[in-house]
Amino acid sequence: MVQRLTLISADALGVIRIEGDDAQTFLQGQATPDLRKIGPGECVFGAFCNAQGRVIANGWFLGIEGGFRLVISRDLIDTLIKRLKMYVLRAKVSVCDESDLSPLWLIQGSDLDLGDQWMIEGPMGVNLFAAPLESIPAEALILHGEAFRLTLIQAGIPLVSKDTSERFIPHMLSMDWLGGLSFDKGCYTGQEIVTRTQFLGKVKRTLHRIATDHVIQPTLGAPIKDATTDEAVGELVAWAYLPGGGATGLAVIKNDLKADIALEIESHPVTATSVASA
Repeated sequence: MVQRLTLISADALGVIRIEGDDAQTFLQGQATPDLRKIGPGECVFGAFCNAQGRVIANGWFLGIEGGFRLVISRDLIDTLIKRLKMYVLRAKVSVCDESDLSPLWLIQGSDLDLGDQWMIEGPMGVNLFAAPLESIPAEALILHGEAFRLTLIQAGIPLVSKDTSERFIPHMLSMDWLGGLSFDKGCYTGQEIVTRTQFLGKVKRTLHRIATDHVIQPTLGAPIKDATTDEAVGELVAWAYLPGGGATGLAVIKNDLKADIALEIESHPVTATSVASA
C-alpha cells in the first residue's frame, strides 16, 4: 500500500533574507551559532539574544550564495528586522522580509522532489521547505496549526514566539543540546552571559516535555507549579493537543525537583520529562 504524502503547513513561520559582502561578518556578531561553518545549502538552528543573554528569537539559519535565510516565528519578523537594521550601520548588508514569497512546509525525513525553491534539513529529522501550493500533489494530505505545533514539540524544538521572547537564556531552551550555540566563535550580543553559563554557572532550568490527559489551553508563559506547595517551578514554552485526547507541550522547568513531585498547570496535573535525556 502506497503511503499518502503528508505535509504540514508552516505558516506560523516567517523568512528574513540577509545578504551582501558583509552578511556573514554582520550575523556572526549577532547570533549564537558559528556561521563561518555554514556554507550554501547548509543549516544550523540558532538564536538572537539581547544584552542580558535572553533569546529574542530563534530558528533556522540557512546558508545561501552571498548570505543567509533566517526562518523564525512569523510574529517576531518585524521585531528582529528592526533590531538587525539598528546594527547594520555601514556594513554592506541588506535585510528584507521574504515571508510572503512562498508557502513553507514541514515534512519529517523525506527526500521527495516537490520542486521546492529551497529546503532545510533541520534538527531531529524535521525538514522545512518552501514550495508554491501548485507544486504540491493534489492527493497530498495537508495539515495545519495544531499539527505544526505538535511536530515541533515532539521533536523537542523550542520555537520562541512573541509571547515567550526575551524570557529565557539559550541553555534554558536546551539549545546547546540542539547544536545552536558556539563557544569559540568570538563576541556576539549576549555572548558573555551565554558563555559564563556554559563554563562557570549551573543551569538550574532546562527544557522539558510535559503532558496531560486534560483538554486545556493555557497561555504561553503560564507557570508550571508544584501541586503541593503552589510554588512556580517552570514556564510554558509551547502547547498542542494530542489527536487521541489530552495535550502536550514544552516547558522550562527546574532541574533539581524530586522525582515524585506532583506538577500542575492551571490546576491540571502534568507529567514532565527532560528533553535532553528523553
